[in-house]
Amino acid sequence: MNVSATTSNSGATTGTSATSLESLGNDINQFLKLLTTQLQNQDPLNPMDNAEVTNQMIGYANVQQNSATNTRLDSLIALQKTGTAAGGLSYLGKQVEADGNLVEVSDGSGLLAYNLDATAASVLVRVVNSSGQTVFSANSTSTADVASGMHRVAWDAKDSEGDTLPDGTYSLYITALDASGAVIGSSTRATGTVTGVDVTGDDALLSLGTSTIKMTDVLAIH
Repeated sequence: MNVSATTSNSGATTGTSATSLESLGNDINQFLKLLTTQLQNQDPLNPMDNAEVTNQMIGYANVQQNSATNTRLDSLIALQKTGTAAGGLSYLGKQVEADGNLVEVSDGSGLLAYNLDATAASVLVRVVNSSGQTVFSANSTSTADVASGMHRVAWDAKDSEGDTLPDGTYSLYITALDASGAVIGSSTRATGTVTGVDVTGDDALLSLGTSTIKMTDVLAIH
């Protein structure tokens, strides 16, 4: 199993912000020293513009405040990612469904999930391997397989000859026909068992063997 941590990336981001804030603080201190020296040595007959000095000080203060805010935001983002990673752990070992047609076979089994917009007279199920070859097909007229709605079929990962297929990623295709031979609307779902969680990017990803899906795309968990 593989759970990618985000502590290092988040720490690096927070550390960068903290370094920038420290650098900005040093710049402000240098500015104040220079300003104090200028005020002490200014020409009494041509004094510095108080409004300009005030505006410069306010500008520095605003930049410092914004930098501090960014540091706090970085910390919040780091905490959010840590929470997402912890939440992702609950998916490990669970079978999930998402939009798509990929079927992840593991330990010699897979789940074929499809939905029919209306009751069909027959449903043709095809499973295709990564080379584009149809390795399994079955045409069913069984009421349990052709009724309108969601269908989930446990597949023993055997091809049309009865031989067990290797674990890996396959694709599911459905063709549903009514009594007159007209095509009925249908859709499939990507299925697989979660083997890892990756939150290093902008989207939390669940590993399903050799394929991945976004955690936010999960439609069902078994």
